[in-house]
Formats: sequence, structure tokens, C-alpha cells
Amino acid sequence: MGEQDCGVGNIRNVSSVGLEHHVDNVRVTGSSPVRSTLPSNNFLFTPGATFLHLDCHLLEMQKYQVTIQFEITDDFMDLVPEHRTYINLLINNTTIDHYAVSMETQRSWITLNAASKKEVEKILKKSPLFKFWTFEIDELFVLDGQHYRLPEVNPN
Repeated sequence: MGEQDCGVGNIRNVSSVGLEHHVDNVRVTGSSPVRSTLPSNNFLFTPGATFLHLDCHLLEMQKYQVTIQFEITDDFMDLVPEHRTYINLLINNTTIDHYAVSMETQRSWITLNAASKKEVEKILKKSPLFKFWTFEIDELFVLDGQHYRLPEVNPN
């Protein structure tokens, strides 16, 4: 088994162990992509894959859910294209996992990876729409769903 030291303990390749993706914050084996913050837990479980090339800075990141309330004005709408360019950049560089907007309730939800709440705020402040927002930042304990599961196997 290969090992890589990323400054947060050794990461061991245990891809042959089974179908588990990660161990969550209470050390329950499952498919939660939120890894443990406990220093003694240093395993990443993946089916048939090796993450020795995994970028070490991702291992130091936590997941945060940002809930944003906004009011739509003409000035707001003029800045939406520039804001979407910024959001697309963050999605492409894996800072943002999920981005959703409801025009009905004038609310937005962003799930993102960052080292701290202060870093989340720094990321949000770079948006051209920031001055229109009130928001809450919550560190996530568990994030799970169909997109974090293995695809169903269908034999031909």
C-alpha cells in the first residue's frame, strides 16, 4: 500500500478494502464525502481507485453550506453574468460542489470547500453580487446523496 504525507498525517491507499468512500466525523463507514476532522482517522476508502495523486490541500478542507438572501434590482441583474463567470471558475477548480438559486424566494445555496469560515467569507466577497447579499455560513458535519454513491451496475 502506498502512503503520502500531506502534513495532516499519512494517507494510506486502502482501495482494495471495499466499497466505502470515506469515514465521516463520527467514524461511521459510509458514503459521506465529509472526511473526519479527528487526527487519528487517516483513511480514504475508494472502490478500485488509488488517490496517491490526490492534491494534499483538499484534505485540509472542510465543507460549508452558505445560505444567501438577496433582493433583485436592475443593478443586481447587470452583475449576474460576471457573477456566473466567477461561480463557474470556483466550480471548475473544485471550490464549489453545488450551487443553487431560487428566484421565487430570492435565496441561493452554495456548498463549498474551504479551510475555515473566514476563507469562505473571502471567497464570497470576491463576487460582484456580494454587496446585495445577507448570508449564513454553516460548517457541515455530513453531506450525503445520490451523487456521492457508486453508480448502479447494470450488466449488458
